[in-house]
Amino acid sequence: MCDYRVEPLSLTEAKYQPLNRKVDWEEVIAWVVFSPILSGPVGCGIGNDGKLGGLIGFFWGAIIGVFPVLFIYYMIESTKCEDEKEKYRSDFLNRLNSEAQTLSESLKQNINNCLNLLDNLPQHLATAAGYLNKACTDFNEKAYGPFWENIEGAALAFGRFKQDLDSLRYGSNDYYDKLANRRHTFPQYPAVQATFPDPGSVMQEFARIVRMGQTDYQFASIWEQRRTQKILIDGFSSLEDAVSNLSYRIDSGFQSLQTALRSGFQSVQTAVSSGVHSLAESQARQQKAYDKQLGRQQQALSNQSKALDEIRRIIKN
Repeated sequence: MCDYRVEPLSLTEAKYQPLNRKVDWEEVIAWVVFSPILSGPVGCGIGNDGKLGGLIGFFWGAIIGVFPVLFIYYMIESTKCEDEKEKYRSDFLNRLNSEAQTLSESLKQNINNCLNLLDNLPQHLATAAGYLNKACTDFNEKAYGPFWENIEGAALAFGRFKQDLDSLRYGSNDYYDKLANRRHTFPQYPAVQATFPDPGSVMQEFARIVRMGQTDYQFASIWEQRRTQKILIDGFSSLEDAVSNLSYRIDSGFQSLQTALRSGFQSVQTAVSSGVHSLAESQARQQKAYDKQLGRQQQALSNQSKALDEIRRIIKN
């Protein structure tokens, strides 16, 4: 997906603390004790003849031998210390790069999910309109059971519409939370620029057709048997609950989504860009993808409109 990416945090931004390498004093003491054992006999061998000379030579050799041994140890420890510090710093940078790459992939997946959800919204409304079309036919033919089955099918389609609105809101919040205070080349969340389908006309048809069934004695008797049955829509306890409250829940979902999009958009307006590409350039690169997605939405809306016209035609007849 283009070259969208999140830049790794700098060492300062990540609050990097260099490795605090300490000298192992127990090892130093061991070297100090061990070095006279090696150097003392050498001094003893080159000392004066006799016990006194050998003893003096031993001590001189032991004392003089400590210094080169400690120097060698210091050089070894210094090299080891620098190597460990550099490895620690390198590993830390690798973790920052890996975190930025993982975050970038997550955000790209979020964009793809958003585009798919936007494609689904008009399809859900078209599906609901199709069920309402069948319900009208069932009403005219006095097919009591199938009528309410199609009403339930329309309610499920509206429920999926509401769930996708919620998913867009969650996706928007997650998208902008992850981009907060990060240098990046990502565009605005796609839903910011999207044209959302209006469910109002389909919802009105839904309410009107349900009312037709509820005010007909024979259809109403079947409704009384079905209204309390459970329905597989999150947030609704029964078919009656869904029929009564779907419109309000969808309106509320739209308002919550718009609030999340505005909040996220404003937060990115003040965010720091990486400078590799401006936000406007990033949006332009994805404009073709948005246009294609909007074209699919418009086609689905056209199908929805045709379905509503067919419903009205059936009712008039």
